[in-house]
Amino acid sequence: ALCVAPLVPICPASHASTGVCSWLPTSLSSLSRQLAASEQWAGRVNETLSAIQETLARLVPPTAPAVPAPPPVPSASLSVGSVRDPAPPALVPFTGELGRCGGFLIQVSLLFQRYPQAFSNDAVKISHVIGALRDRALDWAESYLALHPVETVTYVQFVRDFKAVFHHPLRSDEAARQLHGLRQGGRSVAEFSIDFRVKAAETGWGEDAHCLSHCLQSALPPSPVCSSELAPE
Repeated sequence: ALCVAPLVPICPASHASTGVCSWLPTSLSSLSRQLAASEQWAGRVNETLSAIQETLARLVPPTAPAVPAPPPVPSASLSVGSVRDPAPPALVPFTGELGRCGGFLIQVSLLFQRYPQAFSNDAVKISHVIGALRDRALDWAESYLALHPVETVTYVQFVRDFKAVFHHPLRSDEAARQLHGLRQGGRSVAEFSIDFRVKAAETGWGEDAHCLSHCLQSALPPSPVCSSELAPE
């Protein structure tokens, strides 16, 4: 704190003499010394504060600017169709061979059921089927599309027209005739077994063991080994 000496009242001018206020120079001198001492003290305080600030600056590293937090990543929803299915496989080409249309259409039906997202409308289904046609089957498709643009026909109608040309399943009596005439010949038992079971299914006889056994005995050469291997279940 700044100490100031008490001031002595200045004598009124009416009572002044030739030595008026002889004490005034002494008081002013004392004030000057006190002011000088205060200035020195303030200077030392400033120097001390500067030294403290420099020391703190060396001890505490500068604060790095705050990095903004990245935006939250939206959680992936597991809704139906969010995961893309692999590309559907190509169909086995169909050339228009008689007796193959039914199996070809079965493959088509299974493919469309397995990949419903890839075949969501009739035009896509028809285009995919036509892409698997070859030879005379493709020739038919070319003529068919000239009269029925793919955008104007339903898939059900396309399959109906397709089967009318290429799907000619054997009548049960015709299948039975072919089964009776079936012979093993020089084929292996395994190869003959496949043909026999296919023809047997076309007859519609089902589990008629008597008819099937009779046809089997007629088709095989007289060999007990072959007969036992192909005995109907």
